[in-house]
Amino acid sequence: MKLVGCFVVLLFFLCACKKEEEVGTCFDGQLSTGEHDVDCGGICPPCENNNGPFEIFLVTINGKALQFSDRSLGASPNWIMNFSNDTLNVTLNFGSGTEPGAYPIEQLYSEATMNGKFYDLLNSGLVVLSNVDTTNNRLSGFFEAKLVGYFSDSLLVDTLKITNGDFESIPY
Repeated sequence: MKLVGCFVVLLFFLCACKKEEEVGTCFDGQLSTGEHDVDCGGICPPCENNNGPFEIFLVTINGKALQFSDRSLGASPNWIMNFSNDTLNVTLNFGSGTEPGAYPIEQLYSEATMNGKFYDLLNSGLVVLSNVDTTNNRLSGFFEAKLVGYFSDSLLVDTLKITNGDFESIPY
């Protein structure tokens, strides 16, 4: 009986320590393993977002991972995604898919300007819509594309490779 009592006390302390460790990371001001955002979600209390759903927009351009806070998504009638920073402006026509699934990116309106050079030919592109939320007007999915620029001043042909495009809950 004494052995069972010791085991119960030991088990209680082990569980209490583990729980304390998990809670401790929820108040450290850092994005820790198991958290969805800094100090919330996952192992921590749910995230409070007074502005609605948590938005994510990540993309890799010519091998360099970038985030674009300057972005817009239109839905009339095609999904037109635009994102830019100080050296790059990209517009992609995701087509008019209304259900989750894979769709080719369309040539019309798909173009980019990078460092003053114009990439106006869509070589290839695919968008995978994972969620079309018509109630809250939000779109989620994945995309990649290759845009080609022909530069007459230097007889140069260049490709802009857009990979790992991930967007979650982007408003339209």
